[in-house]
Amino acid sequence: KYYSDLLEPYPNSEFQNQLALDILTYLNFLSNKVFFSQSTRISSFLKQELIPEPRTLAGTPININALKRNYFTEKEIIKVEQLLQEEPLKAELRTLSLNKLIELDKIRGVHDLGETILKLIEQQYPDIKPDYPNVGILGNALDGWNVPAKAMTLTNPDSLIWETDVTLKSGTVQFNSNNSWTNSWGGSEFPKGRADFWGDDIVVVPGKYHVILNLTENTYEFIKQDD
Repeated sequence: KYYSDLLEPYPNSEFQNQLALDILTYLNFLSNKVFFSQSTRISSFLKQELIPEPRTLAGTPININALKRNYFTEKEIIKVEQLLQEEPLKAELRTLSLNKLIELDKIRGVHDLGETILKLIEQQYPDIKPDYPNVGILGNALDGWNVPAKAMTLTNPDSLIWETDVTLKSGTVQFNSNNSWTNSWGGSEFPKGRADFWGDDIVVVPGKYHVILNLTENTYEFIKQDD
């Protein structure tokens, strides 16, 4: 609502009016509290068996193996495996899967609308750049997920290029801004690839690297350094 209130009609520009309408449509999608479906019946199955049900926030890295190891007993895991063989839970999971496919189609539409808005803004205002107060890198290949990100240096303000040197362990990393997952970037390739907004954790190879993150081209690269 805060951003919506900043959008005002501009009667002398058809472009401005259409852009404001597109942004409002995009924001309405994002603020829709029923955008993602949940299954109360699956929750009931788990609750009845006294099995905890994990929930996550969008963009929060999740390590399923760590969840199983640290939060679920062997007895609970066996019970869930038994439930998965029973038709009531299998039917509910199929229903939830179908709903998620429908939601995925909606998300693609929202993503395409967002891309269209960005292109229109870039065409009309080519000098506008995103304003990130800081950018960092973090993950279990560094000092963990629940610590402040290692700060990167803005070496090219015009191209939004951030750089730093790191020593990585086996594991994964992501980039974020202002130590918040609201603006975060991941990827599916190493040592270089596309920096996807809210992307997957980047699986890395241990070693010393010079890291370059380009938030204009949306790319990252880990350049191996001599040990």
